[in-house]
Amino acid sequence: MQLSRWPNSEWVGTTEIVRSGARSKNGVLEGAVYKIDYDRPAKWKTNINEIYTAGVLGPNYFYGYFPIDKIESGQITLKEGSVTSYYSKHFIRYENIFEEIDEPGEYYIDRNTKMLYFYPTNGFGENSDIWLSQLGENLISGSNAGNVTFKNLKFEASRAGAMRISGAKNITVENCEVAGTGTNGIYLNGTGCEVKNCIIHDIGSTGISMNGGDYENIVSSGNAVTNNHIYKAAQIERSYQAGILIGYRSVGVTVSHNEVHDMPHAAVIIYGPNHTVEYNNIYDAVKEFHDMDAIYMNVYQYPWERNVVIKRNYIHDLGHETFTERQMNVAGIRTDNNGNGLQVLENVFHNIGYQNSNGIRGICAQGIDNVVNGNIFVDTAGTYEGAHTYNPDAKWDVQSDSVKGTYEQWKIFSPKYSEQNPEVADFFNHHFTAYQNGNKFMNNVVVNIKFPLSTLNGAATAQGFNASEQLVEASGNIVTKTDPGFADYSGGDFTLKEDSEVYSKNKDFPKIDFKNIGLLKDEAVGVVK
Repeated sequence: MQLSRWPNSEWVGTTEIVRSGARSKNGVLEGAVYKIDYDRPAKWKTNINEIYTAGVLGPNYFYGYFPIDKIESGQITLKEGSVTSYYSKHFIRYENIFEEIDEPGEYYIDRNTKMLYFYPTNGFGENSDIWLSQLGENLISGSNAGNVTFKNLKFEASRAGAMRISGAKNITVENCEVAGTGTNGIYLNGTGCEVKNCIIHDIGSTGISMNGGDYENIVSSGNAVTNNHIYKAAQIERSYQAGILIGYRSVGVTVSHNEVHDMPHAAVIIYGPNHTVEYNNIYDAVKEFHDMDAIYMNVYQYPWERNVVIKRNYIHDLGHETFTERQMNVAGIRTDNNGNGLQVLENVFHNIGYQNSNGIRGICAQGIDNVVNGNIFVDTAGTYEGAHTYNPDAKWDVQSDSVKGTYEQWKIFSPKYSEQNPEVADFFNHHFTAYQNGNKFMNNVVVNIKFPLSTLNGAATAQGFNASEQLVEASGNIVTKTDPGFADYSGGDFTLKEDSEVYSKNKDFPKIDFKNIGLLKDEAVGVVK
């Protein structure tokens, strides 16, 4: 259910920062003060110090909950928190307000009287249950456990998580339902583990967190996340939590045939090398942020981490939100901050962004050794964005504060990692703005019928991407404003028919098995009765 809030579905902002506070452990305790141009908070009289400002009051990829100290005409004082300027406007809601229980599903708990107030949903009656968890522990906890299968179970209602096992070996979670947790749904750290055929929803933090493998020696974990339906994760900790998270320094995780949607932040977050993400249906993500992506990586500090293959996924319906201003800087897939070595192959991107949108695109990968081949982009505001500036004289300053730490770690990991990927040994000889043809954008199909490619941040090249042409090897791309021969464009079936003009123009274009993307048709998902 929804903690009572205002506004119910829209967002409001701020007009001026009076006192910013500081984004540090001690600084947030100083509180902050900001001005507003709406008078609704003046109506709130009950337990004001338990009302929270919830949303973005600084960088637009971070969501905060800040308790209110004082409400005055045109001004809010926070007991804790900070307010900082960023390139986008603030967008917030107010939560835990007694006076705002005004739509079905909202609730409020008065901590002084121990009274729960609830506006019932349709179908609620005298025989309906109300669950209020007081359990602060995971439903299942373990360490150094192995060869256990959890099957046909429902895990529900913990203020912590459903399952957390470290040192796991051959743990399988199959045909289960996980719902109503305060933190993670399922957390497994080990080898040979799999979560499959599960339904996971209404989760406080990450839905499935899968971790493991020998990072120093690049030995695969053998872990897999297969054929799960995951939605409404990250409902409490709303930023940097996801439907599926491949954990820090994990190796060799396979994520396949999942359906992931209705996410405030990222749908999938990836750390580490040698992962495969394939045949997933991902949509309706990044619903409460700018500057975030459906599939997100931030590996620019770890340029030895390679062989992440994102292949044959359907990534769609993103970048349409409004938070006091229209959404900006969103991608279907991004390796952030000039990330390197990503392979994006044979995916279908659809309905991403809007006409002349600001920095919304299918893929953002602005480092080197990124390969974007054989994808289909349908009605996306942008396709692939790389580095925009070519500077043949640019070189890495390995003693600079921003690079030195990465360079020292690279010296440790490069000898082993360059055995698999020889280019790792040569990485610091190639600056991302100087490495000619350092990325590939080849044999892609770009179709814009609903609206054209955005020109707000510069027109796309003739090959259909946004980057310096010297930095990208591009050929064989088909750019069109008409249906190239989809099975059913208006019905959302982007299978290319045998007589599609794509195959006449590029006989080597891959035949993407579009109808096989997403949940497996012959496997039951959730508890089987």
